[in-house]
Order: sequence, then C-alpha cells, then structure tokens
Amino acid sequence: MSRTTRVALVAAVATLAGAGCVLFESLDRDALQPGDGGAEADGDGGDVGDGETETEADGEAAVCGNGTVEPGEACEPGDVDIAARNACGETCSRTCLATCAWAPCDTAATAELDCDGGDDDGDGIRDECLWCREHPPAGYAGLYAVGGSDREHLWAVGERGEVTPYATYRSAGGTWMAADVSDLAASSYLTAVWISPAGAPWVADSVGNVFAGDAAGLGWVTVGGGPVEPGVLLTGLAGDLAEDVWVVGYGGAAHWDGDAWTPADMSELDLQAVTRTAVGDTWAVGFAGASVRWPAGGVAEEHGLPGAASGLDVVQDATGTLWAGGGAEADGLGEGVLLRWSGGAWERVALPAGTGRVVGVWPCAQDGSLWVVVLPDTYAGSEVLVRRAGGWWERIYEPRVEDSNAGLYGIWGAATADGYEVWVVGDVILHYLAE
Repeated sequence: MSRTTRVALVAAVATLAGAGCVLFESLDRDALQPGDGGAEADGDGGDVGDGETETEADGEAAVCGNGTVEPGEACEPGDVDIAARNACGETCSRTCLATCAWAPCDTAATAELDCDGGDDDGDGIRDECLWCREHPPAGYAGLYAVGGSDREHLWAVGERGEVTPYATYRSAGGTWMAADVSDLAASSYLTAVWISPAGAPWVADSVGNVFAGDAAGLGWVTVGGGPVEPGVLLTGLAGDLAEDVWVVGYGGAAHWDGDAWTPADMSELDLQAVTRTAVGDTWAVGFAGASVRWPAGGVAEEHGLPGAASGLDVVQDATGTLWAGGGAEADGLGEGVLLRWSGGAWERVALPAGTGRVVGVWPCAQDGSLWVVVLPDTYAGSEVLVRRAGGWWERIYEPRVEDSNAGLYGIWGAATADGYEVWVVGDVILHYLAE
C-alpha cells in the first residue's frame, strides 16, 4: 500500500500550534463515534498497556539483568554472541546492552568494510549491510519526509533554508536529482510526500497547500486550485489513487476526491501523520493522544492514545497490524512510545530503556521486522532500532562521529530481488541495503 512517511516538526511549529491554527471548519466533536477499529494485532499477548512485558509464568513485568532471558528480552547484559548473523546473513559478533537488547553487529566482523561503492566481500553486491551516506544536490537545510511507490520512485522533501521549499528525487541509477520547486509557495517548507501509483509526487507544505507534480518533478499544480486552508501547517499525506488522497495537519483533515477537498469529520485535533489501510480505512494520529479512524464509507471514530501520548507516525504492516510511534508527552516530546492497535484499543509495546521519541516507523514485509527512527529532544544523535519478528530489539544504527549532531526524521524502504533496502532522511540521507 502506497503511503507517506512523515514526521512532526515539533520545535519548528511550536509558534503555529500555540497560535491555535485550525485547519478546517471542524464538524461537531460529538460526530466522532467510539468504535473498535478494523485492524487486528498480531495477538502474541507479549506486551501490556504500560509498555512492560509480561512473563509467561505469573504475569509480572520482566526484569532486565536478573540473569534470565525472559519474554520480551533478547539477551542478558554482558552476553556475547560471536555467531550472530546480520540482515545480509553474514556472521558477525554482537554484545548485549544494559537494556537486554542486542547491540548492532560489530562492523569489523562483517565483510563489507567501507561505503566506497565497492564489493569488498566479493559476493557481487556493493556496500550491503552498511549505512551509507547518499548525497542529494547541495542547498538543503533539512529533509523532513521521504516516500516512494517503489525503489525507482523515491522522493525526499524539506527546506532549503530561510523557509524555502526543497525537494529531491532518486533516479533509477541511484543519483539524487534536484526537483524544480520554483512553482511552489515561497516562504514555506515541505512537510510530507506521497507518491501516486503512477509515480507522480504529491507534497504538502507549511502554509496549507498540496501540490502534485510529474515523475520528474516538473509541472507542479496546486491540488484544488488553492490552499486547503490558507496559512495552516499540513503534516501528512496518504492515498490510494490520485482521486482518493487524505491530508492532515494542525486542526483537522480533508479528503480529495479528484474534484475538491472536503473537510473530514474532525474536532480540533492537531494531527501529525496519516495512513491508509488494506481495507480502505484511514487512520491519523497526533498530539495529546489524538487518534482518529475513518472507516471506508463509515462515520469517524476517535480512539485516544494511552496516557495522552502523542503520535508522530502511523503505518500498517503486511499482516494488517497498525503501529504508531511518538512521544510520551502531549507536545510530542519526552520518552519514546510505540503503540499497536489491538483491535479495540491502542496498547503500548516496550521499547529499550531510555529510547527517545519515535518519529518514523517502517514495517519490513520481507522479514516481519519493524524499523523505528528515534529523535532525542535535542534534535541530534538520532538512532534506528529494529524490532525483529521474535519481539526483541536491535539497535541497527548509532550515530557515527561525523553524524553525531544529525537529526533523522523520516524512513521508507522497498523490496529488492534478494532482500530490501531502507532510506532514512533528516540532516543527512542514509541508505541501508540488506541482500
């Protein structure tokens, strides 16, 4: 299912949020009906609502460091696995962290040595199982979202600096190309991207506009002929077809049917992300516990996030399970939160201790893993964690010296002939190839 991967720009838009910008003339809040949602969880029963993991024996929370690997833990601190295998199937060494999760494989033990475009291990694949920097055209100040329909239709959007829009797309040969955004609104930045099944990019900006372009980033048109709502920060895009697209933002949501934007059944919720599901439902999450489902052809339902946590991204995996990532505080900051839709309510899934807010989530259909981008409140030192199919966590990317001050905001991945590849964007673009 094509979808956008996007992140809340918490610090950058605090002024707008505080000013009480409302995206649309909202319908009566009473129009929101409670409901049980549509997607089923994976039913493993391993996590409870407070983020702790139950033991099978007595239901008590697992205790990391007690010398016993309990459900929800991958290992005990100090354990060393010298026969581990990375995502490429190569033997590597890893150690257990104080959080009872495995650290990334020791790169010295993997055969690919450098992001040099070469094939160090002679297997015919260049730079697999390494995070490599990719280089978009110069001039960008930050990339806030990344999305695609396949690995040859991939876009990243953000700002050039001084509040000027910036967009770049990755060609089939792997080179990032500059998109001409001179037709887009000045004094704005781009916050979200969705790629249509035909490979055409749609982007949303910080002043209420949605634009559609062609696959080469030319010929942009304003969808609907003008702003969805003038001056309002839009934060997420998702669709199935060019005649069936949703946008969310500060104070509302709207649906494009090919002819016009229609405000959705909404209250004054500050929404941050939106996704479509395999059964045609639309889900959005946002600040202060906001979570809304629009069933296909039905009435909107509001489902609060536990503890008034904030949702900053929402996705559906290949099994139909919905996942949302965010922060524990109402404004999107604080410790990280990962949530799973259980079929009747959102439930917390335990993250490694000390994890910062989750700003991006990507489900990998090839191996059943769940990838999350973590952005500390300092907006630097981002990391990428992977929840493997067995429920244990791996810290697959930790900031290198050269990236120690980099913030990461969005994530997207695609299948390859023999595996998958992942892109993470923010102050840099990082690429990971697993084959």
